[in-house]
Amino acid sequence: MARTIISTLLSIILISTFWRDATAAPLVIDFEDVPTGGTFVSAPSLVSQGFNFARSPSIVNPFGGLLYVHLDGVGCSPICAANGTQTMMQPGNFNLGGDKIHMTKAGGGTFALAGFDAAEQYTGGFPEYSAASIDVEWYFNSVLIGGTSVIRDFIWDGPGGVVDFQSVAFNSALASLAADLIVFRGITGAGNGNDGYQVDNLLVDDDVAAAPTPASLSLLALGVFAVASGRSKMRGRASL
Repeated sequence: MARTIISTLLSIILISTFWRDATAAPLVIDFEDVPTGGTFVSAPSLVSQGFNFARSPSIVNPFGGLLYVHLDGVGCSPICAANGTQTMMQPGNFNLGGDKIHMTKAGGGTFALAGFDAAEQYTGGFPEYSAASIDVEWYFNSVLIGGTSVIRDFIWDGPGGVVDFQSVAFNSALASLAADLIVFRGITGAGNGNDGYQVDNLLVDDDVAAAPTPASLSLLALGVFAVASGRSKMRGRASL
């Protein structure tokens, strides 16, 4: 009896997970809902489509900094990378590095990231102003559960130039990870060591639940077994 109940509960979990994955449509966070006043806006943290983005200071940069949302690179000097829309910039720190963008769901909860568009911070021949790569890390309950690195191509662009936002698609293992925090970090480039970069069009599943761990499934099985065992004993006593 206990095995039947356990099998039924596990089947329900698997079926509901498959149904959610098969029917969920990804949310595209494109930062178009962030007011820029026709140029750009800057702040230590910004909100777009139900997600919080915060620039967090590192040990080597205790004073933190600002995030920017630009309208097609307007207001940048040197020229910013642009793709014709609003994009988010982490401007980096000269000779310091280590700044990160922390992405969380407004109000808390888990979500999955399937991919995003990435570009250099500045263009027009300023490679020293941009990160050489972008590290992406997935966390759940403050524990690192996955990570990868996106290598920049350093093809210079800008308003009126060649669009250079690389489209990054994560493999299925990373794209299905349920995280409550995703961290982006620029890795220092050449020259003065700045680590700035830009992101856009983040593909998010905001309705994904954390997968049951082996420990939690064991607890579930023990709980079901205890209930079934208790019922069996009650039936045995009633028959006496």
